[in-house]
Amino acid sequence: MSNMTNPYERQIATLRLFNEKAQALHRGRFVPQVFHARHGFTWITPGDGTMQTEWRGADEDATNALVLNLRFFLQSKDGICLKQIGEIYENLPVSEADKQIVRDARQFLNDVLDSPFQFVIKGEANTWRELLDVFLNGGLAHADTRKLELYRKWMSSDAAAMIQYQFEKIAKVIIYVVCQLKFVNDRTIEALKAA
Repeated sequence: MSNMTNPYERQIATLRLFNEKAQALHRGRFVPQVFHARHGFTWITPGDGTMQTEWRGADEDATNALVLNLRFFLQSKDGICLKQIGEIYENLPVSEADKQIVRDARQFLNDVLDSPFQFVIKGEANTWRELLDVFLNGGLAHADTRKLELYRKWMSSDAAAMIQYQFEKIAKVIIYVVCQLKFVNDRTIEALKAA
């Protein structure tokens, strides 16, 4: 083996970090709690004028663990957000097909995030991105004052289960995209190590 260092060491390290965080995301309790056919909730009216919820989603600890890892893929601080991974791929000596997979995955997620979700919380959130922003920056990862107020309002409303379910649905999409990119990264890391 040559004493020369690999010119792609930094990119390999970044892709490995992405993959480590993707594995942590996938092996967490959130995945088995939401990736099943019965994922969701049922509103129950026991006859006394109240409404209760039968929840079939992630528990609080699983959601908190999810957010701890999910933020790596959405915020630029650690160098592995999806936008940064896309930029890395554009400058790597990999196949155009792999570059296109990364572009398509990012475009798919951005299209989903910028689309409206099933119901509108008037004046508060109309897209999946806005909903995700309130959950992450208002209640789960940060405490932005305005977003925290919205998050508390949502979680104390009669629609709390529906809103939580919507958050879990968008988290599932992000996990899907991250796992897809992990497979491309595995292949790319091996190719770059041989360069």
